[in-house]
Amino acid sequence: MRNARLISRRGFLQLAAAMAGYAALGGCTRSAPATYVPPAIRREIPALKDELRIVTMGDWGQSGDGLPATIRGMDAASKALDGYHGGMFLGDNFYPDGVSSVDDKRWRRYFEEPFDTEQLGSLPWHAILGNHDWRGNVQAQIDYSKRNKRWIMPDHYWRKDFGASGANPLLTVLAIDTDKHYEPWKKQLDWLEGQLRETRQASWPRVVIGHHTLVSYSSHGFTKHMVSEFEPLFSKYEIAAYICGHDHNMQIGEKNGVTYAVLGGGGASLYNVERGPLSKFALKAHGFGVLRVTRKQLSIECRDTSGNVLHTESRAVA
Repeated sequence: MRNARLISRRGFLQLAAAMAGYAALGGCTRSAPATYVPPAIRREIPALKDELRIVTMGDWGQSGDGLPATIRGMDAASKALDGYHGGMFLGDNFYPDGVSSVDDKRWRRYFEEPFDTEQLGSLPWHAILGNHDWRGNVQAQIDYSKRNKRWIMPDHYWRKDFGASGANPLLTVLAIDTDKHYEPWKKQLDWLEGQLRETRQASWPRVVIGHHTLVSYSSHGFTKHMVSEFEPLFSKYEIAAYICGHDHNMQIGEKNGVTYAVLGGGGASLYNVERGPLSKFALKAHGFGVLRVTRKQLSIECRDTSGNVLHTESRAVA
């Protein structure tokens, strides 16, 4: 019996060593998340003065190398830019089937721990829903706002004015739920048009964020209901930009004076992309966007996983 126990122990140790070697070679990269180490310090959100900076991405909550790499790029850019004032998630926040509840382990694995870095650990994230989120408990993502102050999703659609207290906003963001499973669809459309009409004469830019693509030369392309129901509103009320995810890459296009940005390279498996007649930039890569807004200019930067600027699309603020 003694020899049997020794052999068993030896076999166990050999197996453990083999598994460790396999992991070191990358054999477990998709199933084993990086060890979480809380940052020693967390950067305070800078005072909002002359420039607003919002870091933005979609299609991110998945195991693998994409999300950690994108977060490292966000950290690097934050250091170079002297910090962000907020963040925005463009849907498909959790793969493959959203979350089951506010207690789902995906919250810790894909949001709470990965985004708790020195540069991002204090940042509030304004979120919308995507089609993969609709496979789970969508109300749980709204309710989680009450549990974690860094996750902000007040409803399926919402408005946020970004700016210094006591002054006109630098930017208005109108967020919508672009998934056709959302039953109060007409109510949302009426709300959006009302908001666009109300802010039409504003001296600051207005941006709409949603999940589904409108101008895109990739897998999902020109989503039919986005083209028929939303594009007429965007053109009529002269918004500055529509920003989305859904296609897992980075693209910038323009149609009827509106900038269309696809920032779906947050972490999910990438899609092929081409350049089309409306394209200004297109790249199959993980990465993120940074919105930079002053009283004179709005810029959308596409950045890579090292934080480097790949493309900047700018427009004057009226």
